Amino acid sequence: MNDKPNFPGWGVNRVKVDLESSEETLCFRAGVTLDGKLVGHAFNEGHGGPTHVTLTEAALKKLNPPLPAGLADHVERLVENEVALKDLARTHKRWMKEIMVNGRVFILNHAERDAWEAGTDHQESAMPPFRAYSSHEAAIKALAGVEHVLYDERNLNALWQDMLDAHYKWKALDDARAAKMLKEYEAKLKARSGDTGGPEENADYFRKKPTAEEVHRLEIGKILQRHLAANLPLPATVRLEALKLLSEACVIIDDEDLSPAALLAYYVQYVVPDLP
Repeated sequence: MNDKPNFPGWGVNRVKVDLESSEETLCFRAGVTLDGKLVGHAFNEGHGGPTHVTLTEAALKKLNPPLPAGLADHVERLVENEVALKDLARTHKRWMKEIMVNGRVFILNHAERDAWEAGTDHQESAMPPFRAYSSHEAAIKALAGVEHVLYDERNLNALWQDMLDAHYKWKALDDARAAKMLKEYEAKLKARSGDTGGPEENADYFRKKPTAEEVHRLEIGKILQRHLAANLPLPATVRLEALKLLSEACVIIDDEDLSPAALLAYYVQYVVPDLP
C-alpha cells in the first residue's frame, strides 16, 4: 500500500504485525517499496521507540537525499492503515455472512452518517453507525420516513465501498483533530513564553524547548490518537498512563466502560491544553 499525497511512490508490503508485543507503539515488520519495487525494510519493536527504516545500497545510491525526512513516520502511518484495512475487511466478511446466511440487512441512516462525518455525534467508533435488522420488513418498519441506505445481498459491493470511504473520512477527521491538538499545544507553549510580538521580539521563545514532561504528555496523546485511528486495542500501559495524567489534572474517571475515543477526548480537554 502507498500514500501518494505525502510521499509519492513510497509504500509498504509484506506487513507482519505482532499485537501481543505492541505496547506503546505497533510492533511490526514490513517491506518498504518505491514505485512498487522493494527497496528496503522497516520495523518497530512495539515498546514506544521509533520506527527504523533501512534501504538497500542500490536505493541509497539513486536517492537524493538518501533517506527522505519523515519517511519512518510515513511508513509507520502506512502500516497502521494497512492493519486498519485488514480489520475492516474482516468486519465486512462477518457482515456478508450475516446478510447471506442469516438474512439480516444493514442500514445507514443519512442523518446519523452526516453527524458522524461532521464530527458532531457517533464519534465512539471509527465507522459511521451502521445498524443491523433481522429482515427487510423490520428495517422498513423501524425507519419509516427516514432517509437511509439499505444493504442486502444485492449490494454487498456497495457496502464494502461505503465502509472503505468511511475509513478514509475518519482518517481525515482524525488528522484534523491531531492538527488542532498540536496547534493548541503550541499556543499554550507560546502563552507560557509571553509571546506577544514578531520573531525578533520573541527570539527567546524559539530557542526554548518543551520540557520532558510536556513532550511525554504530547506523546501519550499521539499514541492514543494513532491507536484510535487504526482501530487497534489500546495497550494497558498507555491507558494507565493517560488516566494517571488525568488524575494529576484533578480529573478522576471510572475506567470500567470508558471507550478509547472518550479517553482521548478527556485527555485532549484536560491534559494537553492544561500544561504546567
